[in-house]
Amino acid sequence: MFGFVVPDVDATYSATGNRKGDLSMVSLLLSDWELWAVARRFIEDHGDMAAGYASLKATERDAQGDARGREVFLEVAVRINQLCSTEGTCH
Repeated sequence: MFGFVVPDVDATYSATGNRKGDLSMVSLLLSDWELWAVARRFIEDHGDMAAGYASLKATERDAQGDARGREVFLEVAVRINQLCSTEGTCH
């Protein structure tokens, strides 16, 4: 639509090599606009279940000991909820 690519969150973490570490690194992995782009993509792909899917991904990351990944997916879920409340639906 606008010619920019939504980042692949999973690929971003795979490329870091170190899944455990300082939560301040989250901002280095994905910018604010990238988090919004991922949230919009989750809505496109998962509709009303998008926030739940992002939360599930956060839980999976947490189970793997990936605190940064958990925080990113929780941030994505927050943005999904904000978008859905603003737009009135997540379709």
